Amino acid sequence: YTLSLHDALPILGTAHNIPEAHHTMINSPNWNNGEHEQAMGRNWRLNTPHDVNAWFWIVEDSEVEVVYNRSKSKKNNTQILLGIN
Repeated sequence: YTLSLHDALPILGTAHNIPEAHHTMINSPNWNNGEHEQAMGRNWRLNTPHDVNAWFWIVEDSEVEVVYNRSKSKKNNTQILLGIN
């Protein structure tokens, strides 16, 4: 089962669980990396008996790539600032 999360990050950010999915594709990155992690977590829970893979659909040299890279950079900078590995 594959779940595509095109433009669904805000919707899947609250009270939705999809534990049957084995794969997640996120087509629209958000500036907030926490929303990515929350969306990916919708089909992976601690009691999920199978592996879950998540992918971002990134087109090289596009606005989507810029947003994705800035989101990753913000997360990395926050982790450095807080001393989190």
